[in-house]
Amino acid sequence: MKRLDLEEFYQDSNQYYRGFNNSIPEGLGGVILITDKQSIGVYNVSKKDINGNDIVGLGGHGSTVESILASIFNVQLEGNSNKRMRMLNQAIPGVEFNYVYIRLVNEIGNKFVTVQIPGLVNEYQYGKLVELNGIFKSLGVRTYAEITRYNPNKMDYDDTFADVKLDSLDDALAYLKSDNKIGVLNGNDKEILYKYDEEFDLGISR
Repeated sequence: MKRLDLEEFYQDSNQYYRGFNNSIPEGLGGVILITDKQSIGVYNVSKKDINGNDIVGLGGHGSTVESILASIFNVQLEGNSNKRMRMLNQAIPGVEFNYVYIRLVNEIGNKFVTVQIPGLVNEYQYGKLVELNGIFKSLGVRTYAEITRYNPNKMDYDDTFADVKLDSLDDALAYLKSDNKIGVLNGNDKEILYKYDEEFDLGISR
């Protein structure tokens, strides 16, 4: 998948793409996944536009994050969405809930990101969120955040944690710090370094 350049992604020209059989412009999407070891930023998978052309970034966030996870855990995905998810769960129970999962959207008049954060992050992940928060602000991108009850060290939900929805990444960063949600993660020794289809020096990934 194509490596993400946030300034390029949030250009106004990327708001006008239309999917096949869709008369309403829906713009482009992207994903940033931050594990305990690496940050991966990509345009969404490709999808045909209204003219039948394959457009990188026009596909869904779900398919994109599945492809990232399959790459870093060396899983060959096949079949429908349910089968793909079962295959990923064998490699990493809880799948994307273990990590910081950022969905990027650039639609007409609607530049925003939603940030899904597990109930515990490490210093690396927190530092990347601080860095990205500054970039989103400079680009005028609205941020929304959710901190989940998922505990990556248990690879399961944790009843001692709470689901918290916040109106900005600023608020999420403050919550993580004040509620002692920054700590040591066990990690997953099966994880390998993500390799991009197109290599650019754009400063998103490690």
